[in-house]
Amino acid sequence: MVTKIIIPELCKQADIKQGDVITHVNNKTISKRVDLIGEYLSASNPNRLILV
Repeated sequence: MVTKIIIPELCKQADIKQGDVITHVNNKTISKRVDLIGEYLSASNPNRLILV
């Protein structure tokens, strides 16, 4: 869920608003993105990768 807009210009271009729930990034589900990020990052707690 989008809780804060950091770069308003980019969010406006992408039609992202505070309160939106993002389920996909570049046609990949969030869980797939977490898996992809996990391949590059090391974390003792895999659930922490969701916050990256």
